[in-house]
Amino acid sequence: MADKKTTDNRKRLALERIKVKTDAAMSTVKNNPKPVDGTPRTQAADSNTSGMEGFTKDLSDAWQSKKADEFEADITSNVKDIRDQWDTVSNNMKSALSETSPNAKVPVDSIEADKKWDRVP
Repeated sequence: MADKKTTDNRKRLALERIKVKTDAAMSTVKNNPKPVDGTPRTQAADSNTSGMEGFTKDLSDAWQSKKADEFEADITSNVKDIRDQWDTVSNNMKSALSETSPNAKVPVDSIEADKKWDRVP
């Protein structure tokens, strides 16, 4: 019996390329915005609102008003929403990778071998 022909696991390679970009984006949104003075954001809690204190305090110190307080709440809420969405993307990537064959080589007739995966940037 002849060995079955194999080829690269194109799906895993495509997902790994996306994961690299996702991880870079996650790092950016988890570490920004930074306080105006450039000090690192606080890492005390792993919540999607942590680290906002320095940034929003700088805003409040620069502009004291009821409107500034509203903007502070909006900024914190929007940053949290962005971080939540990137968490969702990251979790979806982890799930997709876990459901894909871990093998570097797969049968040529498998979905993982389909050349459509080469189009993924």
